Amino acid sequence: MIKNVKLDDTKIKELISLQVMLHGTFGRDRKVFSMGFYDYDKIEGDIYYTAIPAEECVFTPLGSTSEMNSKRILEEHETGKHYAHLVTDQETPVVLKDSNRILSLVPIINSRELGEINSNTKNLFMDMTGTDEKLMNCVLLSIARDFDEEGSTSESVDIHYPDDVLVSPKAFPIKIALDQEKINAILGFELESKETISCLKRTGYYFEGEYVFPLEYRCDVISIEDVAEDIARAYGYNRIPITLPEFYTDGGLNKKSILSNALIQKLTGHGFQQVVNMILTSEDSQEKIKVVESRALGLNSCRSELSYGLLSNLSNNTAEVYPQKLFEIGEVLIENEEKETKIQNVLKCGAVFAGGETSYSQLKGVLEEILKSFGDTEVSFKKSNHELLIKGRQAIFESNHFNGFIGEISLEKLRKFNLEVPVTLFEFTIPYSIE
Repeated sequence: MIKNVKLDDTKIKELISLQVMLHGTFGRDRKVFSMGFYDYDKIEGDIYYTAIPAEECVFTPLGSTSEMNSKRILEEHETGKHYAHLVTDQETPVVLKDSNRILSLVPIINSRELGEINSNTKNLFMDMTGTDEKLMNCVLLSIARDFDEEGSTSESVDIHYPDDVLVSPKAFPIKIALDQEKINAILGFELESKETISCLKRTGYYFEGEYVFPLEYRCDVISIEDVAEDIARAYGYNRIPITLPEFYTDGGLNKKSILSNALIQKLTGHGFQQVVNMILTSEDSQEKIKVVESRALGLNSCRSELSYGLLSNLSNNTAEVYPQKLFEIGEVLIENEEKETKIQNVLKCGAVFAGGETSYSQLKGVLEEILKSFGDTEVSFKKSNHELLIKGRQAIFESNHFNGFIGEISLEKLRKFNLEVPVTLFEFTIPYSIE
């Protein structure tokens, strides 16, 4: 809750921009959390987070002048249509409501009656619903601090669960041992303890014995390396002494880069355009390798294939002219029980051909020509059963240096990625060198 706010048109636009930015970044387009602002003085009684029958979910949403039920909002309202895929159960929608009225259809849109703020609004209620409690608290604390610095007063609220009562927002204090020797090793020069403490105080840290604590909203501070970075920033990068390295090496491309560059030349020569996707993906993808305590918010799995990323690229470019030919060369992670970490990094090459006259036989010809350029004149193809591909129009292949799969994307997967044209793809593992 934020009391005694001072809102004008500029401030309201800033809040809306902040909300959009947070939804699109930390909120992962509302998959991780959604948030909203309300005129607190219009709210009656307690606020409930609950599911109600669809026929009872009727209110006037922001951007509309008439009442709509939840079904119409998801089918007709611009914001509702955009986020309808996040609502899995449309029969009993989840809402925020007070004693009489609906505040919000979660995580879609707020009520116009309670969620429309203006220069007459004196007290704000801010809600955030999502799946990452620590992240949400950090964002709430950061926003509350901004209001406090402007002269408003932020207050916490009690959230009553069936078996517990939580205070929100709640700080998750990080305690880090202050190791001067390690800090100096990270910085690369000797800094006295007195100067270290001075730098940390200037960046908001407080002390308790041999431990330091960052400000409560500093979610980015996790380890001593983060503390050292703040020290360097406060000390001044321009004050860090310049030293010459004590060793000399000749630079040059390694064998992996030489091979990757050769593949890039071959694929671009066939009209394919290179893309670069992240190795981290969201947990709702097909990937099986999960990242514990991922610092990349909303990205908590590692890809084991390039194909899904390439299909997502096609899905994001359906308005572009066809045919579209894309490829990627990058690392993936696969399980390997023989490795100490049980995980192995593997370099792969993947390519997709969408639209036009694409077919299995056509892409097979491109693949064979590329492999032949590396001396692999004999390639064996065998039946396969990859979940992305059509049965009978796919195969696994193996040559002297490469192995992978090729085929046509199934109709079910095309629909999943909102693709209305045929798509073929191949993907293979790249050896780190070819003698």
